[in-house]
Amino acid sequence: MKRLVFPLTVLSVLALGLWSGGLVALGAIAAPLVFGMVPMPDAADAMAAVFARFDQLVIGLALTLLVTDGVLLLARRGQAFDWLDRVRPLATIVLCLLGIGEAMYITPRIAGLHAAGAVRGVGDSGMHLDALHDVAERLGKGQLLLAVLLVILHLRALDPLGRRRGVT
Repeated sequence: MKRLVFPLTVLSVLALGLWSGGLVALGAIAAPLVFGMVPMPDAADAMAAVFARFDQLVIGLALTLLVTDGVLLLARRGQAFDWLDRVRPLATIVLCLLGIGEAMYITPRIAGLHAAGAVRGVGDSGMHLDALHDVAERLGKGQLLLAVLLVILHLRALDPLGRRRGVT
């Protein structure tokens, strides 16, 4: 079972890289460009479709992370765990809940409001759209921070040089 630690850690880090890279590519690069270059409502429709597709990827990545972290816990059974070893599975669960929650609740509601003609900040539906968009941005930033933290925790757990827990 210990032979699985390295390949599962690589798989987890790759999944986290896809997730965090996708968040940056869509939120910081694609969305501002599309909304700056494409007239409304086409820009909103396009980005709603892109985020819906990305959410499908996130759900798959979340399931991958949950399985790999579960197997990693089993593979490390009997080894000493410090508090950071306990943080990683909890952070993974929180990340997955945030990503799946956004995919299942926030993105479909934003897309529905856009499809119904809502414009951010205009009227009741536009105010609701604006609030949901702000929630989506906060969730995305939280996911990005958790993904980076998890990459660090996964790499720390590998400890290829045996320097962990004060050993030099």
